[in-house]
Amino acid sequence: MLNYKLDIQKQSLWYTNQNYDDMKSVPFLVVEAGEFFANPTFYTNRAGHSFFSMMYTVSGVGKLTYQNREYSLKKGSLVILDPQIPQSYASASSKTWQFTWLNFLSSYGDGFNKQLIEEPFRPIELGSDNPVAKDLKQIVDNLEKPLKENDLINSALLDGIYMKLISRKMHREATPVNDSYSDRVLDYIHQHYSEDISIDDISQAANLSKFYLIKVFRDITGVTPYEYLISYRLFQAKKLLKSTDDSIDAISERVGYNNSSGFIRAFKKRFNITPDKYRNIRSQ
Repeated sequence: MLNYKLDIQKQSLWYTNQNYDDMKSVPFLVVEAGEFFANPTFYTNRAGHSFFSMMYTVSGVGKLTYQNREYSLKKGSLVILDPQIPQSYASASSKTWQFTWLNFLSSYGDGFNKQLIEEPFRPIELGSDNPVAKDLKQIVDNLEKPLKENDLINSALLDGIYMKLISRKMHREATPVNDSYSDRVLDYIHQHYSEDISIDDISQAANLSKFYLIKVFRDITGVTPYEYLISYRLFQAKKLLKSTDDSIDAISERVGYNNSSGFIRAFKKRFNITPDKYRNIRSQ
């Protein structure tokens, strides 16, 4: 079910992925994205949608009805919506509601996506000046050009957004009992990711048994500590590929890989693109 009134201003953007059928193997596939400048009568009601949605309010105020409750979408707020849950969103005032949005698929499965949806559900308050907002805007801009290379870049950008949100959620959802443990885990990984560390090293730093550490970490983030370590290494590698002229060998060593071939395999497995090609595309 879908009904809507597309009352948006002329400067609004809406792009659909022209490479959808060819790019389903990427970790995150952005199916469509845009930036709307919504007028007061704008609304969308939907149920049984095919894709997860992400919406970030740039300015103005929107309202969301989700799980039989109404939420205010204020400046700097982000929501991730489960496609199987009926949802309605609309402008909430006489002023323009500007928001960036995207619909996407993830090869990690619905369970991973749902880990980032707050329980109980609530908008994620990121503030107006944050890196997630910039990444979302870049995804929209990239989708304007129907290049498969841009789909790979968008997958990497969305992966980075998830990395930031998982880290944030780890801090927010830690209970008083395991709060110090979660801080120790994240601090240890962030400080030692460039070294040859193992899950045993991480559990020792957190002063937890390996099995309890994995359970607590996965319950909060949806991934294991080792999966988070790999994600963080590749996240740092993307930044180095973009901001430095260091060789692939040097970057692989700086992010904790003993050899460049292992780093290249991990990078390509995660993003469906080699580090060299990623660097070349990002420099264009």
